[in-house]
Amino acid sequence: MGNFNIQRFRQAAVLCLLDNNLPMELLSNASFREIINFANPEAEAALWVSPRSVATYAMRLFRRLQPQVVHALSQAASKIHISFDGWSTKGGKRGFFGSVAYFADASGVIRDLPIDLPLLAGAHTGEAISTAIIKTLKVYGITRDKLGYFVLDNAANDTAIAALSRVYDFDATHRRLRCGPHTLNLIGQAVIFGGDRDAYDNAAKQLSIEELYLQEWRKQGPLGVLVDVINYIKTPQQYELFREFQRAANAELPVRERLKVLKPVKPVVTRWNSYYCNGLEPRCYGDPRWNLRSFLGTLDASRSYVNNKPNAAYNLYAEHHISRVALDNRRAIQLNNKLPDAPTWMRSTGLTAADWAVITEYQDCLEPLKFATERLEGHGKAGNFGAIYEVIPVFEYVLSALEAQWLNTASAGFQRLWQTYKPQHQRPLTARTSTITIASGIDDVIGAFIRRKNNEEADEDEYERWKTQEPEWSREQYLGDGHPVVYWIQMRSKYPCLSQFAIDILTIPASSSDCERLFSELGDLLEPKRRAIGSELLAALQLVRAWVRAGFKTQPDSSAEGGDKGGDEDDLSDEDLVRDYNIQEWIT
Repeated sequence: MGNFNIQRFRQAAVLCLLDNNLPMELLSNASFREIINFANPEAEAALWVSPRSVATYAMRLFRRLQPQVVHALSQAASKIHISFDGWSTKGGKRGFFGSVAYFADASGVIRDLPIDLPLLAGAHTGEAISTAIIKTLKVYGITRDKLGYFVLDNAANDTAIAALSRVYDFDATHRRLRCGPHTLNLIGQAVIFGGDRDAYDNAAKQLSIEELYLQEWRKQGPLGVLVDVINYIKTPQQYELFREFQRAANAELPVRERLKVLKPVKPVVTRWNSYYCNGLEPRCYGDPRWNLRSFLGTLDASRSYVNNKPNAAYNLYAEHHISRVALDNRRAIQLNNKLPDAPTWMRSTGLTAADWAVITEYQDCLEPLKFATERLEGHGKAGNFGAIYEVIPVFEYVLSALEAQWLNTASAGFQRLWQTYKPQHQRPLTARTSTITIASGIDDVIGAFIRRKNNEEADEDEYERWKTQEPEWSREQYLGDGHPVVYWIQMRSKYPCLSQFAIDILTIPASSSDCERLFSELGDLLEPKRRAIGSELLAALQLVRAWVRAGFKTQPDSSAEGGDKGGDEDDLSDEDLVRDYNIQEWIT
């Protein structure tokens, strides 16, 4: 026990609270302290008895870690790309604005770091958002030369980017990028819901009529009927009834093809992929036979629609209700009563083989988007398709399937961007005097060839030289241990301008999902009993957790053995921290 380090134990305790969203008053809880006392009475004595002391220590951790984050950003090998978004607490009492920075470090590892989570009071206008972002960029030392691209998923952010472009002098249209999965989501919604009026290319007087037909088709067509059937399964009785029909359909299949009974997955109207995957849990990511292709039916010559289990289960379920409502209708008519209330689909013919075929065609159209969305999930640190270099082949796949002529436009855009990086004037050749005596005619020829090759390289565009001189990557290399950012860092001495161009572009994030994750964790932190936590402290708690997970060192100072301050290098007293960050007593 003599080697017990009070400061390290306190720090470990606070980090445990932050990492697991545990209440700060846990350390003062009598039963918890009793457990710690059984393990080590000295440890129990080291724990704070006031939640305010815990919060004060957490704020010290924030002040200790923030300079490390600023330093990491200053040493970035790439430009620093930004994503941001807003979020409001339940009831809309407080609005937070999260910012995440993306960059490559000196070793080529792509990092994503939450850097700010300020309270955004008032209307979330473009000017208010830009003001908050400018303040954040200044605090973290992100200058105009280091600022990269903005990856956002909300068109309302265009005004904010326009305001930022005036301050940092960049092309707003060029620097503002759409979130990759969000773009795919818009494409999927357009395929399903047909939201583009111009796509019909008809006279204005026909548009309103066609839109009415289209709305009716969405409600009563195959997709609408299917969604209505699924949404009706929402009570324990209906779930059990649907399970019975699954078991009945399963009994008609060979033993090897029988699958376990699963629950239906509800579609979300704003997410096209929920229509693709709506069907049975586990949401198309488990057994591939349960994805929508199986759920909606495949045109398998060896199996009719009736014998396809997922389709058969839904058909049996729908026919059960359709028959029941038809019987109730006949009874009501015989008794001269009002027809009983029932969903429209229960008074239809259900889903026929032709309807399943239409739905399958939709699935075929959405299949490239589904594959693309799955590949874009994750982070871009270890080849998990979270960075732009991992997005490029995904979007090329989608565009090749949906819009083959995109390549010419993309190539032209690449050349325009490369012109901003490449040297505008080639360096003049410097005469070199060789001390080697050419001993023969063969040596003369070799020397002339080398000099000619050097002259050609000096005049040639770095991009063209790289294309002709460097070996191509194999598919195995790309999918294996190949890392494009590391590759270009290693190429810096040979292609200085081209490598910087590549590193800056390849580190752009594929999506702005890190902001969503940040807010999701913030929502977990804000349990109903923690609503009184001050906004600055709340942001600090969230950022400390993210930074510690990212590997930044908390650097405990073990020189002191007591006191809430603990010998910390921070020059602010506890009272200063409580006052400056609005730390006060609360129930957590």
